[in-house]
Amino acid sequence: RTLVREMAIISKFNHGVNGSYVLALRADGRLWHCHNVSPYDMNSTAVVSADCFHHIAVTYDGKTVRFYIDGNPAGSTNFDYQPETTLSLLLGAAPIRFQPGMFFDGIIDEVRIWDRARGEDELRRDKGFRLVGNEPGLVAYYRFDEGDGTKLFDQTDSALHGELKNGPK
Repeated sequence: RTLVREMAIISKFNHGVNGSYVLALRADGRLWHCHNVSPYDMNSTAVVSADCFHHIAVTYDGKTVRFYIDGNPAGSTNFDYQPETTLSLLLGAAPIRFQPGMFFDGIIDEVRIWDRARGEDELRRDKGFRLVGNEPGLVAYYRFDEGDGTKLFDQTDSALHGELKNGPK
């Protein structure tokens, strides 16, 4: 299957709000990260193929954003911004003219959010393993295995539960 459009993976975005961002998959298979501070965006150096599961990780250490695809480095760029903390987090969508759009057409199996930039060795080591939910630095952990209903459960003690919309399966 060929990708036909950009699809958001995760976003906290509002035009003009410094520190807001979108991580998406471009139609050509590259990862794309954009935000409201120059330089405004970056693309991965490697591509994600359609109809295959891939482990995607993005880290930010306060200076550099790094992409990893299947545990391998896939590009980096220095960004100077403080991540926005007041906007809602969207998984599988990004705001377009203040309405959710860029919907992800595929499978997102897990989303893990950390309060620190994880190293390449950690990413490779943990990419194929299910976490417990109490790992040091793990802020939110969504496994998407609820089965039914509209609540997305955070598997950490943070209890940052979400709401499922638009009929995900």
